[in-house]
Amino acid sequence: MEYQTELHWWSGHSSTPEGVPSDALASAAESARVDLGRSFPPGSPSARRGDLDDNARLLVLSTAADSTAEWPHTGEALSVLLLECTAAGFATCALTHITELPSGRRTLAGLLPKSGVPQVVVRVGTAPDGGEAIAPTPRRPLTEFLTVRR
Repeated sequence: MEYQTELHWWSGHSSTPEGVPSDALASAAESARVDLGRSFPPGSPSARRGDLDDNARLLVLSTAADSTAEWPHTGEALSVLLLECTAAGFATCALTHITELPSGRRTLAGLLPKSGVPQVVVRVGTAPDGGEAIAPTPRRPLTEFLTVRR
């Protein structure tokens, strides 16, 4: 419940430059086409994706053990996967909320054909062609949150 409250607090506001603006959120119709994902507040209706079937698949990055030594390797593998998918023209979305809790990792591990500890689920599909251009989301100036001392 606290997670959803915070997610909704950060999403869908246009009165501040922080958070996710409502026009960057998927509409209710777009969200309904994806069975797996976080529950964001719905954005405004959009024709940018139409009735696109993105042929998405879920990939699971797993490790042999759940240890701090394994975690950096997962990050490296995730980086390679995301870059390779982007270079090949695929759209990706990391679904880390599924593996944040041990109970989620255990449930997911039980669904997989090979043993291992699931670390990250990545949804990979085709990106929509053309259509409505999506404006970049606002960013705070770097100087507001980073100080470099020499």
